Amino acid sequence: MNAGTEQFFEIWKQQVNAGLQILDSLVEATAKVRAAQFAAANETHQRTVEAEKLLAGAKDAQELWNAQCTWATENAEKAAAYWREQFGAMTEANARILKIMQERMQQAVPAAAETNPSIAALASVDNVYREMLKASQQLLSFMPGAATKKD
Repeated sequence: MNAGTEQFFEIWKQQVNAGLQILDSLVEATAKVRAAQFAAANETHQRTVEAEKLLAGAKDAQELWNAQCTWATENAEKAAAYWREQFGAMTEANARILKIMQERMQQAVPAAAETNPSIAALASVDNVYREMLKASQQLLSFMPGAATKKD
């Protein structure tokens, strides 16, 4: 192969690899989301069955009130944890995608962005992902018990 063909091949190979890494990030996040959904569904079912037994066995209004309040409070706590986990998985995927895109941008010649529309488009997408990741991290920081991971 001549030098131009080798350079084209290497750039193409890097692009395909970056695409696969992005896809892997999305698939991993999807698997985490699905696993959390399955675990939450099973736990919710179990807790609902237990709550039904407590409600059926309540002997007075105070027991009924306590059972209902306990169940509702635990549900609210579990729901918040569930959504933190979901949002965290997607934020982590976004961070990985941003890192991949940043690496690709660093490999590109900065001056080429003015003459190469592909590099200019990649720079635009990179900026959008930076802003989306920043907004996601800000939102997570407002959630109680949320831990943000900053790279």
